[in-house]
Amino acid sequence: RTRSSTPLTLADYRETSLPSSSSTPAMEARDEKSSMGSAPKPIGTMEELKSQKGRMHVSVAGRRVTVFLYKDKLYCIDSICYHMGGPLTLGDIEELNGDPCVRCPWHKYPVSIISGRKYSQGVEFDSSGKMKKVKNWAPGKRVAQRSHKVEVEDGKILVTLLESKGKDEAEERIQSDRYARDAQAGSCFDKAIQNL
Repeated sequence: RTRSSTPLTLADYRETSLPSSSSTPAMEARDEKSSMGSAPKPIGTMEELKSQKGRMHVSVAGRRVTVFLYKDKLYCIDSICYHMGGPLTLGDIEELNGDPCVRCPWHKYPVSIISGRKYSQGVEFDSSGKMKKVKNWAPGKRVAQRSHKVEVEDGKILVTLLESKGKDEAEERIQSDRYARDAQAGSCFDKAIQNL
């Protein structure tokens, strides 16, 4: 288990509305058939990310996201948990079946920082209804936490939001969309940062 959180201040959590720059291929690509990206937004530098122990919390176009540097690769997901609006990306990072996951500090759900899939454990019950066996952690079939494109150009970290823009938005909606721009959930996230 790797502890990756670092004390941050609200000054570390900033709105990025700087002009976009030309982009290069993403380190981690997503299927863009169902999601179309915004223009890349610079959110900081690799030096800043490393000084914050590999975790940078920012707001891009009003959406709260976290960029992780984990084992020399960049990942970006929504900061606020899909489940109940908790401070997901302030949790510990651990690997489940080789997949780096952040564990929500509120309800302990692990979420892949690569795919945004929630992990769960299956249980079995005996004939009296008592739990008899807990199965291994396994990723869910649906993405619960939206991931975004992140890349580096000339030492600057660029985030491209991947949000549904298709004809049938209901089908493309991901659970974390509910809280990503929610003011109350954002305020809770800010308080959690202050309490680190």
